[in-house]
Amino acid sequence: MKKIIIPVILLFLFGIFIANIIYKNQTAGIKNIEANMSEERKKQSILGQIKEIEGKIKNYKPRLSDTLETHWLLENVSKMAGKAGVDLVSIKPVSSKQEGDYVFLRISLKVICGYHQLGNFISKLENSELFIKIDNMELKLVERSALVRSGVGVSKYAESPITETVLTVSAVYIK
Repeated sequence: MKKIIIPVILLFLFGIFIANIIYKNQTAGIKNIEANMSEERKKQSILGQIKEIEGKIKNYKPRLSDTLETHWLLENVSKMAGKAGVDLVSIKPVSSKQEGDYVFLRISLKVICGYHQLGNFISKLENSELFIKIDNMELKLVERSALVRSGVGVSKYAESPITETVLTVSAVYIK
């Protein structure tokens, strides 16, 4: 019987040894799989955030310039000036400014109007659904008599002081 017990004990110990090796290998494999799953969860979360941002960009796209040319900005600003009762005296392109993937299209406007019309025009620019920003504004009072002599009709400005205002406005184009 002693002859049988020793081989059985040795076989049992050998079985435990083999099971221990298999267990360690399986545990290492499980830890590796758990790490991969954690990494995949992070990737899925980031992909979800990217899709959300892409959706927002798609919603904002109509509010941005669809071209690198300033004609988009000129057209929209001219329409707003007309609705506000502002006289556009001159429009000049200003060099664009680039920051990363964004290009800021800029123009300089010289307008003549009363305070009320200027406020209305600024309100239309700043509250527009389009992304248009006023970068700079220089305001100067103008004598009515000087405007009358130059042929500019001033009757539409009532008794309000008349201003000659130079505005630099910009819009965004995304490459």
